Amino acid sequence: MKQSVNLLRDDLKPVIQRLTLNRAAVSVALVLFLVVATMGYAQWLEQKSDNQLTQAQQTLQQHTQRTEQLQQQLKQRQPSQQLIEQDLALDKKIAAQQRLNQQLSDRQTTHNSAPDQLMQALYQVDIEGLWLTEFSMGRQGISLTGKTIEANLLPRWMQRFRHVPLLAQSRFAVVDLDRNEQNQQTFSLSNNPLSDSSLNDSAGSNSSNSGETP
Repeated sequence: MKQSVNLLRDDLKPVIQRLTLNRAAVSVALVLFLVVATMGYAQWLEQKSDNQLTQAQQTLQQHTQRTEQLQQQLKQRQPSQQLIEQDLALDKKIAAQQRLNQQLSDRQTTHNSAPDQLMQALYQVDIEGLWLTEFSMGRQGISLTGKTIEANLLPRWMQRFRHVPLLAQSRFAVVDLDRNEQNQQTFSLSNNPLSDSSLNDSAGSNSSNSGETP
């Protein structure tokens, strides 16, 4: 008679982690928190840029009014060398102020669209069983931190990056890989620094939306 003996100890048996209702609720709460935080940060950047742009426009208006006054004086009498020099100096200030206004306006557009682009890109690569707990985007690059219930989900998720321009334009590297107390696989990814031009290039392929994976 054949007998079978189980040599696998109970503490070595694999534990199958399932996504319970409580974990799903926590994941949804984390997603909502990150979305609200990102929207608040974007609104703060927009308000800051608006204030800078308003101040720059007021300065430009003052320079323009002063130039008009000098030009009116030039029409009424023979201009002196001092007035001519002042007029030329003001013209240079106006040109410099206009360039500054354009730079502030371009920077405001980039800051407002970048978080939305990233959330939309992350939404497009969503995969069940993996979710993000934190992400950031700036000149230092893109940083992604999250959890997964199965280790093989991480490479499968990263393979989807190739289909999204914002994520595919630079190579991501795993900077941290560990397990938490709930035996969940935790990870951190980062890529090469992004330039303003790369953000603008990806704007045509990404619209405003949330990119969290619950």
